[in-house]
Amino acid sequence: MFTHLLPEHIAECFEHVGRIMHRNSIFFFTFREAEKSTPRTEKDFDYPYSIFTELAAKNRLVLDRMFDYPHPRGQSMVRATAA
Repeated sequence: MFTHLLPEHIAECFEHVGRIMHRNSIFFFTFREAEKSTPRTEKDFDYPYSIFTELAAKNRLVLDRMFDYPHPRGQSMVRATAA
């Protein structure tokens, strides 16, 4: 899902999710990984994983990459939980 959002929208999402999540909440998201933030088109983006770890730390979230998730288009799945 984050493959279709601009960086500022992802930051806003993390802020809201971090505020409303409780101990048993889980937030899943997908992204396409690259060494740096790169637009493919107007509505399709690649991101480094570090952008998400930095936002998670700021918003009291813990991330867990799900390397065993076979996304049909090669995207990575991440599980976020409240810290």
